[in-house]
Amino acid sequence: MPMRISTVGQLKVVSLQFGSILQAGDCVVIAPRSEVLAVQRQVPVYQGDEGGFDSFRTFRQPIPEVAVDEAFSLTIRNDSPYVTVGSVDIIGISAASVLQIGSSKVVDSENRTLHIRQLARGRRPVGVPPALEAADGGGNGDEEDIEGVEGDEGNEA
Repeated sequence: MPMRISTVGQLKVVSLQFGSILQAGDCVVIAPRSEVLAVQRQVPVYQGDEGGFDSFRTFRQPIPEVAVDEAFSLTIRNDSPYVTVGSVDIIGISAASVLQIGSSKVVDSENRTLHIRQLARGRRPVGVPPALEAADGGGNGDEEDIEGVEGDEGNEA
């Protein structure tokens, strides 16, 4: 990979989070990783020892590799050794994302996010007014009676 020079006039990023990378210049490999377990509870009671990623299949399963088995031809011609960018203005980069001004040989990103919503038995979801609940026969279908965790059928905790 021929080396190139990256020049940036102005770069503004408000938020860079959760295993994301901002790279100005060339590199050989970029491999950001992010694991997020987001638990939202109608009754906010937390034990303090919760959140072990290994308890959820989402975080244990191997991600299948995509095999490229078709032949292709690629010709790259860079008339200039410069990668020139005038201005970049970004609100947010999140969850194992990459903003790069330059070139990479390999980009291998992985994000695993599991959102869990736990609702209390016999209680209406937050934000559903009593009049609306009565009008549709007792709820909007989101208040399924649950024990434990809703959202990951592979929970083996």
